[in-house]
Amino acid sequence: MRKFQLIAVVGAAAAASAAMAAGTSFGSATVVDGSGIPASTPAVVNGALDASGNQAAVYGPLTLFQSIPANFNAANTLNIHNITGLTPGVGFRVETALSAGQASYDTRLRVRNSANTVLGNDDDGAAPFSRVNGTVPGDGNLEATVTYWADSSYTGTHAQSGWYDLNVYQAALITPATYGTNVQWWRFENLVGGDVFSAEAIFASFPGSFSGNDTVMAAYDSFGVFLDSDDDGAGSGGLSMLTGTIPLDGVVYIAVTSYQGSTSPGAATFLNENANTRTGPLTIAFIPAPGSIALLGLGGLIAGRRRRA
Repeated sequence: MRKFQLIAVVGAAAAASAAMAAGTSFGSATVVDGSGIPASTPAVVNGALDASGNQAAVYGPLTLFQSIPANFNAANTLNIHNITGLTPGVGFRVETALSAGQASYDTRLRVRNSANTVLGNDDDGAAPFSRVNGTVPGDGNLEATVTYWADSSYTGTHAQSGWYDLNVYQAALITPATYGTNVQWWRFENLVGGDVFSAEAIFASFPGSFSGNDTVMAAYDSFGVFLDSDDDGAGSGGLSMLTGTIPLDGVVYIAVTSYQGSTSPGAATFLNENANTRTGPLTIAFIPAPGSIALLGLGGLIAGRRRRA
């Protein structure tokens, strides 16, 4: 099995720890924790392209699971909603919304699992209301806490009061979804939603492919929704490059494989491109950064990293 290396060069919201997996799929991607590492420090993860094939988790459209209308958040109060019976492993969305006949209320929303681990925390994802996306835990249970937007520590300390609806959605898991062989997935999490990211293949060696280094790269959100893909955007032989905006839940999935066909990669054709048996070493750089930093600047950071390698 031939190894490749992923270098995640990250900003203030960056990779602090990493787990290794080979030949992974969307549903069991190598995880890179995007919290708390200095901007100049790279996180390095090892993996491999192999020919085992992957059955990847793909989510369908969101469907309403539960609606809890006409909730009143009184001053100096936290509202806690226990949500049970969701399907483990699928995508979820919890959001506050305008309550019929009531004035708009600026909420803050936190979602935790049964172990009190925070799965998401949001102020204005559905401005002035709140929205948290994520993956349903193994027991199918969530706890949603709602307060006024200024109560960022969730102590229930606020003078305001107002009404809201709470809506819970889940995205059905569509299986099986064959993503082909020789593809590796990474999940970058705990990033800052709304910031920009850049992912670039900076080295690859795939014997038999066009130019010997022809990659295909794609990005998806935590619901399996296709964000973008690229074939040769890095401008060096057949290497790929993507730039985009980090989703509000702070999760970006990146997949890389070798190019096999003649069509430009898109949401559907990217999946079809993966039916290949080529293996070889590969290095990519992933950089999240505040939205105020131009994507051109991110490209310069990647280029600088490549020159120092």
